[in-house]
Amino acid sequence: GDLLANSAAATNTYLHSRSAVSNDPRVRGYRLGQVRSHANGAFWVPVRPDLDTPLSRIDSSTVRDVVLLKGPYSVRHGPGLAYVDIQLNETPRYMDGFGWSGRSAMTYDTNGKQFYGHQQFQGGSSDYGYRLGYGHRGGSDYDTGAGNPVDANYNVRDWEFAYGFDLGPDRRMEFGYL
Repeated sequence: GDLLANSAAATNTYLHSRSAVSNDPRVRGYRLGQVRSHANGAFWVPVRPDLDTPLSRIDSSTVRDVVLLKGPYSVRHGPGLAYVDIQLNETPRYMDGFGWSGRSAMTYDTNGKQFYGHQQFQGGSSDYGYRLGYGHRGGSDYDTGAGNPVDANYNVRDWEFAYGFDLGPDRRMEFGYL
């Protein structure tokens, strides 16, 4: 979400940070319910509108592209005031036969003891591929410089699974779970 807010291409777009883990995109001033969100073609409706947005539930390392459509209508997405269309990475293919790889990432911020760890494995062959990822984010309560306590404790986990196989030389089928 922070990358989208800092992008030079995202004019008339800003993020409303509801918490340390929730960024609500505001396109042309429109709010949740007025901005339609899609992830890999699936319409995204938050379970908890006060805490849940598409940008806060998808790990940025799995995002291939984010397209902002400022509306008010789209031929592909139908009627709406604005759109956030998130495209995730496709599953990998290895032309020399079976292959696999992994990625580990960790960030830590001393203010509030905030951390984020992510582990991902991917593999496949020339005609199929898979990806499995797990992320864990957390933070603690802290005191301001004036000694006032700030209730900022959070603990969020995310899972991602994707499996894809080729139907032909120029067609593929992808299944994903977030």
